[in-house]
Amino acid sequence: LGRKDMKAAEGFWKERLEGFHEPSLIAEDTSTTSNEFKVQSFSLDVEASRQLEQYARKKHVTFNTLLNGMWALLLGRLLQKEDIGFGMTVSGRSGDLPNLELMAGLFSNLLPVRIQIAKGQRISEWLSNIQKQYLASQRFEQVTLGQIESWIKRPGHLPLFDSLLVFENFPWKELKGGELAVSEFSGGFTTTYPLTMVVLPGDTLHFSLYYKEDIPEEVIHWIQSQFSRLPQLLQSLTDASVDDLLQQIAPSTYVRSNAVQAI
Repeated sequence: LGRKDMKAAEGFWKERLEGFHEPSLIAEDTSTTSNEFKVQSFSLDVEASRQLEQYARKKHVTFNTLLNGMWALLLGRLLQKEDIGFGMTVSGRSGDLPNLELMAGLFSNLLPVRIQIAKGQRISEWLSNIQKQYLASQRFEQVTLGQIESWIKRPGHLPLFDSLLVFENFPWKELKGGELAVSEFSGGFTTTYPLTMVVLPGDTLHFSLYYKEDIPEEVIHWIQSQFSRLPQLLQSLTDASVDDLLQQIAPSTYVRSNAVQAI
């Protein structure tokens, strides 16, 4: 890691976040230090889950890419913005480190995702661009969010975003080696961000929203309601534009009272 080209990483992230002047904030108070969370969970049925997976395959993008795009659309509709930022956890094992497959331990990291809602583009083209941007970022996923924020010389105290998307795709139920296999496991989840969406893949997709008390309940209910409608919307708008899909997402009545400052 110490031999990674940090100049190249700095150049990449500066270019990727150039012009991102307004943070994507949902919570009323970004300074809260409380670690208390509420959790709201919901699942898509087998048919809706299958529709999403088939849609991703049809558009030649990964399921992770599709979820990133859908999360960006919901945030865009919620915040009434077209330039969206959120955090995403990465495995840290996608780079070109030698013998990475032989190394034990966690390499996971949190990186910024910036998605511009290109209303005039076809959904398939827009998703393809999101995937290309993610693949390009994999070369530089070992840097920290703090390093990135220092490189872009962000003034003020506001964070770039206050929501995370976590895609849990580790095959715990299929984990085995030789004569050893995992028969049972348990774990917990913690986050320091006001809103985190955790996605658990499977025959039925399971979602958990972890949120702090300064995220209104109406926002959580709206996210659950609109996300549950997405499989049907995507099936009915197979060759539509991003704006066509965006307009089918019901507007939220939530308005963040604290004015968001430019960064």
